[in-house]
Amino acid sequence: MEEAAGYIARFFYENLIDKETGDRSCALVRLYKSHEFARLEPDLRAYLNAMTAPEVLNNDTPCLTLLGTVGDEPGWNERSQSRWHRSVPLTDREALNLLPMVSQLVQQLGLTLEEATRIDPDLFIDLDQRNYNVFFVEDAVGHPAIPAQEEFVVPYGIRSVLGFGGVLPDGSLFAVILFSNVTIPRETADLFASVALSVKLLLLQTAACPVFESQREFPEDLQPNGVVSEKEALQAQVSALEQLLNVRSDVVASQALRLEHALEAAETRAAEVALSEHALMTSQRRLEHIAKTLQKSLLPPVLPAIEWLEVAGAYHPAGAGSEVGGDFYDVFETARGDWAITLGDVVGKGPKAASLTGLARYTLRAAAIHSRQPAEVLAVLNEAIAQQHPDEYCTIAYCRLRKRPSGIVLTTSSGGHPSPLILRSDGIVQEACEPGLIVGAFPNWKGDTSRKYLEPGDTLVLYSDGVTDARRGADFFGEERLRRHLSAHRHLTATGIAESLSEEVLAHQEGSPSDDIAILVAKVKT
Repeated sequence: MEEAAGYIARFFYENLIDKETGDRSCALVRLYKSHEFARLEPDLRAYLNAMTAPEVLNNDTPCLTLLGTVGDEPGWNERSQSRWHRSVPLTDREALNLLPMVSQLVQQLGLTLEEATRIDPDLFIDLDQRNYNVFFVEDAVGHPAIPAQEEFVVPYGIRSVLGFGGVLPDGSLFAVILFSNVTIPRETADLFASVALSVKLLLLQTAACPVFESQREFPEDLQPNGVVSEKEALQAQVSALEQLLNVRSDVVASQALRLEHALEAAETRAAEVALSEHALMTSQRRLEHIAKTLQKSLLPPVLPAIEWLEVAGAYHPAGAGSEVGGDFYDVFETARGDWAITLGDVVGKGPKAASLTGLARYTLRAAAIHSRQPAEVLAVLNEAIAQQHPDEYCTIAYCRLRKRPSGIVLTTSSGGHPSPLILRSDGIVQEACEPGLIVGAFPNWKGDTSRKYLEPGDTLVLYSDGVTDARRGADFFGEERLRRHLSAHRHLTATGIAESLSEEVLAHQEGSPSDDIAILVAKVKT
């Protein structure tokens, strides 16, 4: 679990980016989890004995313990270097004053301090629905809940502090605290409710593992989390997945509803009033702005930086961009050195397409935690669409890339989508898989997973049918022209390939595209 906590802290530290400067937005990220005193490492028990009054501690005392820490200073990257926050007994109110943001987060979760100090598995059942709150301080300077103002907040430019957490099946608490150099607005902070559920899902994967690296050979009778049965852990994962999908669905539905109301208002006003040409243009620009804003929320704001892989994307909506399109793509890490790359096209446009796109993206991310085979992930998506959007469907290609000593292993499955193309370093273009059946239209969806190997300089290209269906009169852009373009531009970077292809497709149509165009390129670094 310590390894997972470090991975989670590093993920937030490296991937939360200030869009204006391109710099990391967090100076420090920390993950805490509560454990009984008797189950801590010997050095942590010695630390607490030295820092705490003897009457405070016994074997059952729950201690909020630092498991993962990543920050700007070298000493912030080793939990053993923390002077005051390595572990704090939850029964020691004086010690908790050193972490007031954690005690307030406990209250945000709907817990009393007495409940937080009682590690009781039954507590998890009662609190399973109380995971949506977020502790948030928009202006950290001078705020009483944020300590070390002169030593930390002011000199390191901390603008906002955000925390989120939850309760695990064994009754223990976890909390993630982000110290941001960028001011975080309230509407952004609210979105972290679903992030808490995603972190919970990751931690649940390690529920039966030792907590600390030093405990890999720990005596079985003292193994942490031993009280969590496989059934309890599975129930917790299912519950968290359901909550995650509900939160994501609510966010997308809310954004889609805003767009729908804006469209209805514009149509009503156009019918009631003879608008001037200037007013019509202004209204159209507003609609385009709303549609583009919603569309951006359905695509990754920044593609991740991967040590051995360069990724780039391109997206152009159909027409003037006044409607939300159905194309989407995503790139996310499912485990260390294990990445998912996907691109899809949902049926229709507008608010319904936005809602289905949101469901597809976040279902894929949740399903990838449990299922490593691409065809299994698409089967989970098929079931989710059938339950929540029974009259709709999508086409999608899902790829999994793993770095191994022998090379890059690529496994792919497609649900009615054009096969991703493999552009070899010598210019040869190959299909990665067979198309398969569309997703959401058939019960008990089953697909195949194909396996290929990529070498340095090879490129994986995913695209929507807006690329091959682009036409000039009766002349379609087509797959043959696509293959020729990729082969001729194989020496470019991933960004260069994505940009050059989108430019040629747009030029072929001599105007606004008649369908959405989505392109996602992943090139193995040499």
